[in-house]
Amino acid sequence: MAKAYDYYGASGIIDKVDRYLFDEKLLLIGEDGANLLSRSTPIAFMANGKYWVNNHAHVLGFYKYDYLDFIMHYINAISLVPYVTGAAQQKLNQDNMNKILVPLPPLDEQKRIVTVIEEITKNIWKTK
Repeated sequence: MAKAYDYYGASGIIDKVDRYLFDEKLLLIGEDGANLLSRSTPIAFMANGKYWVNNHAHVLGFYKYDYLDFIMHYINAISLVPYVTGAAQQKLNQDNMNKILVPLPPLDEQKRIVTVIEEITKNIWKTK
């Protein structure tokens, strides 16, 4: 069988697989690992299309996809120290993840914020 679909883990795509679980845009948030505090890669990232997610990432969907990008950027900008447990293996369990309060400005303001963040990020990567 052909491995045609992205396979996501706690920090993004880690392989390809022959089947998929999801076929929509969803927000994934890493559940465990040192990256929760070190932030060598983003904690929250978007998945779109057909893909499989393993048990090391939380899968979030919303009744409106419009909020996903804002929430992704917000989670990536805050400290997760108050929400992470475990000494040897850091973990962001579902109970603690649900305690994260996300301020939701009006949708038009969220879109403006996302546009600015993505423009800044795009320009940073151009210079490297």
